[in-house]
Amino acid sequence: MRVTNTMSKTVRTLAVVLAVFCAVIALGFVAVPQAQAQGFPMHSWGNNTNGLLGRPVTVADPANLPGRVDGRADWMYSATALVGSFAINRQGHLYAWGNFRASANMGQGGTGSGVLTVPTRIETASSSWVSVSARSGTVAAINSQGQLFTWGSNIQGQLGHGDTDARSTPTQVGTRTDWERVSVGGNGGNFMLAITTSGHLYAWGNQTNVISNQSTPIRIGNADNWTSISTGGLFAVAINSDGELFTWGGNVVNAPELGRTPNVTFPQNQPGPVDLTHTAQQTIG
Repeated sequence: MRVTNTMSKTVRTLAVVLAVFCAVIALGFVAVPQAQAQGFPMHSWGNNTNGLLGRPVTVADPANLPGRVDGRADWMYSATALVGSFAINRQGHLYAWGNFRASANMGQGGTGSGVLTVPTRIETASSSWVSVSARSGTVAAINSQGQLFTWGSNIQGQLGHGDTDARSTPTQVGTRTDWERVSVGGNGGNFMLAITTSGHLYAWGNQTNVISNQSTPIRIGNADNWTSISTGGLFAVAINSDGELFTWGGNVVNAPELGRTPNVTFPQNQPGPVDLTHTAQQTIG
């Protein structure tokens, strides 16, 4: 029997997640299962340098196997960066742990020193966070009011505040209240992507063939149907409401991580569609 099919939107989304996961190497990994109303336990494993795992590492609970982070079961969302990890619980509180001394990205206002070995709440005016993204020394988070906050390293203007000054506490980007998703990208956390509730795509920071020297959010293209974004070390990925996959970036000509061959219509430095139909054919029997 011969079966030929085209990837569904769900499979396309999964392909993006897998591609980005394989492209990003993290020192530690923190996982929260798909969020539900009451939240879930959180587990971590990997390199525990700087307290990245947020839990004690013992013979019975080694670093190379998933281990429970504290006794809570209300975690909803997590993210990891080079020197720290972050998580949001059911109440919308934002927590951080890792190397507090080495970087301002822990969001604790730049006071104190040492390593945070357990999740420690970041005290901010906003107490209802819904998502967080982190990479290297740069962090971004969105609250339930649709406001976007960033902090940490800002060498490339990636915090979006119109300057290159680092921030040690979450600082709102502009005055918009319609941010829906954000993703920190670049090997140094040097750029960001975000989409709004109206489906507009924005980028800022600096990364070859992704975004060039922008210290405030700038809209990418005219489309208003973007629904999902993700970022790698050198490239960006976005999906629209039709389930179409777009990629751009890479620091070499025809970068293989794009999954497409750039052309005049869709150059390397602009979102271009990836044709997945040729990889979606299967022969059974």
